[in-house]
Amino acid sequence: MKSPRPSVAALLHGLGWSAGPTQIEIAPGITLCSLEGSVVGRLYWTLCEDTGVDDREPFTYHVYVRLDPTETEAYLLDFGDPYSLVDRFSNVLAVLTGQPVSMCRVIWSTDGFASATGTSLVYVSVRQTEFLQKTWPSMCAALAQDIAVAWRTQQAEWERKKSRGRLANALVYFYYAWRSHYADQICLNLAIVLEILFAPHSYSETTHQISFNVARFCGESAADRERLYQFVKEFYRVRSQIVHGGRPNEDKLIDAIIEAFPLVAGVLKRILLDQSVADEFANDTRRQAMLKRFLFE
Repeated sequence: MKSPRPSVAALLHGLGWSAGPTQIEIAPGITLCSLEGSVVGRLYWTLCEDTGVDDREPFTYHVYVRLDPTETEAYLLDFGDPYSLVDRFSNVLAVLTGQPVSMCRVIWSTDGFASATGTSLVYVSVRQTEFLQKTWPSMCAALAQDIAVAWRTQQAEWERKKSRGRLANALVYFYYAWRSHYADQICLNLAIVLEILFAPHSYSETTHQISFNVARFCGESAADRERLYQFVKEFYRVRSQIVHGGRPNEDKLIDAIIEAFPLVAGVLKRILLDQSVADEFANDTRRQAMLKRFLFE
């Protein structure tokens, strides 16, 4: 007789819970839950007290996502890379909130979390990403609904192309950005996301064209588009210093990242919340047509 496949509870630090119900289904096998008073919450405290997890000092978690095995996602114990279910979910959350998930502890169980089969700290924020965490978002009904929509979009792209599509690649490099330990790596990975999404098919005046395309996609007014165009060009100057062996001013690098991170997250958020926009970016012919419209409309 086969042993049951474990379920996983991923405790997500840096989030409050203000939704009415204590559980919200996001997709088959994926449920957002309030930790307070839950069986997983009691199990986490038991692990801390009895086995010394987190040095017997429980962290302030309010939210966890429960992942149960399904036919398409049967094995859930791969985490710590951009392709696992835990990390893809955390990445969608980082896109929608515009900031990294500060810490994630996973607990897995084969008996409905009456006991734990194992636990691991998947990641914890480091000094180089702490400056990107500006607020403590609350898990409300509206955010949960956005998560469900964004998850369906990324999952459709994932199932269609796994890690090989343009949108899937953009999400992978965004994950690398907020998981990076060094500011220059955050900068480079954010630049890669912009290039994946907005680079033209020709290689002439690439910085100008990426800056122009980002401004057209994100800008709501002429003044807003001008500001975005100038910022992205400046961001690429910082990126070029890193790539070509220079050493950018540390303050300028941090300032550029602080503005670029929510910009890139906002681009991905708009894509994930609108399947028709996601389809344009996922199809090279349609993406090229969209970039041409930016020039002539």
